[in-house]
Amino acid sequence: MREVEDHLADGWTYRVEIRIAGPFKDVAPCVPRTLGRLEASGDDSCTLRGSTDELTWYAAQLAAIPAPFTVVAGDEVRAAVRALGQRLVNAGAHG
Repeated sequence: MREVEDHLADGWTYRVEIRIAGPFKDVAPCVPRTLGRLEASGDDSCTLRGSTDELTWYAAQLAAIPAPFTVVAGDEVRAAVRALGQRLVNAGAHG
């Protein structure tokens, strides 16, 4: 199973690198392996490296992580995260 998850997380069109502000032990249970390889980057942060062909889906998966994050690399994913954020802002503005 682990090998299949590793395969699903890499080799796609759009490369991604995400910095997550949170200790590995707290973040790891919230990050599906299909998003990429998560590694500790010190005591209080992690780095997620992977790839995707599904930008909108990937952005939504990142939004579910209960910690602040920054798209370090992957302009296409950065744009998808921005678009999702704007859609959520717009949804909250009506009512």
